[in-house]
Amino acid sequence: DPVRVVAFAFDEGQELTEHTASVPVVVQVVSGSLTVEVGGERHHLAPRSWLYLGAGEPHSVVADEPSRDLFLVALLRTAGVPSRLEPSTSLPQIHHDGNFGDV
Repeated sequence: DPVRVVAFAFDEGQELTEHTASVPVVVQVVSGSLTVEVGGERHHLAPRSWLYLGAGEPHSVVADEPSRDLFLVALLRTAGVPSRLEPSTSLPQIHHDGNFGDV
């Protein structure tokens, strides 16, 4: 499959220590909130927010409150599927029938 979706449920204070992924990842918060640290910069994510992480980019994740989250492992480009993050919303899109559309 060109995209793998990994669902996480975190309790408040639960964390994933610093690690990397071999392919790009998009993190989406479904409920609750997370803090994702990337390159020394902290990103506070609320429901419906997204964060793109490049392949090999070290990052850590801490739940600010109980949360449910999706980690979209973006193998699209690696598999040769034209894709992008929409410039104004940063939502993932794929190219199909001559246009980009939301995933």
